Amino acid sequence: MKKTKIFVTTILACVALNSCLEPEEDRLDIPVVGVSLDLNFSVTQQQGYDNVVYLESLTEKVIPFWDYGSGVSNKPIDTILIPFAGNHNIKYYAYTANGPVVDSVAIAVSENDPVFFAHEYWELLTGNGTGKTWVWATDNTEANGNLTGVGPYDPASTYLDDNWNWLSGYDWWQSSDVTPGSLSFDLNGATHLTVYNASAGVSTTGLFSLDTVTFFFKPQGITLLNQEGDAEEFRIARLTENELIFCQIYDWGGQRPYYYKREGYVFP
Repeated sequence: MKKTKIFVTTILACVALNSCLEPEEDRLDIPVVGVSLDLNFSVTQQQGYDNVVYLESLTEKVIPFWDYGSGVSNKPIDTILIPFAGNHNIKYYAYTANGPVVDSVAIAVSENDPVFFAHEYWELLTGNGTGKTWVWATDNTEANGNLTGVGPYDPASTYLDDNWNWLSGYDWWQSSDVTPGSLSFDLNGATHLTVYNASAGVSTTGLFSLDTVTFFFKPQGITLLNQEGDAEEFRIARLTENELIFCQIYDWGGQRPYYYKREGYVFP
């Protein structure tokens, strides 16, 4: 097998950046048969912006398929975006009449994509990508120590409105009613979300997606502390350097907010 030499190109390309990231693991395991075929393909990166990667299949009379960990492509020529810094393996499959043949090449991305992660919520939530831990806001004064519960909600209100009343809701829970622990978000190679259950002494890591248009985030492969079983996504209602309030919205006109603060922060 052979592949073209990797080089950094000066070609400028326009890449459509979505406002949300759906994390995916390198989950493909395509069986490769014993087909003898010289593979010819090109994987190059944009100079000065090496998150942008150009893929080109140069092998004749095959159907190409690419797997780059955070996504896949079946185009002979494609431009992809790899948002995360680090080493990444690009797999190239060439489908013949007798089955697929595979080769791969490693590339290095110098930094998390400053364009993709430009919205301030990425920095606030994850500590500029390096990792940030949030704990229950047990000493909050605004909600009289309430941390979660079910309260009224106005569906007509806009995103980022704290549109519930902590004092006149249906049911509120304080520190004795919730599972102690923390949530940690980072962008170290993927959108990681780690839940620490202090009662059990167990940490579990999954992934999350964040939509910076609607301000919904979705845990993937992990369950939050005191999360209801049917909850799949949560709307961020408040996110500052020190406070994180997100909520599950019910279709019957209520919502469940969760009140967290930055680990180490003390309310004045």
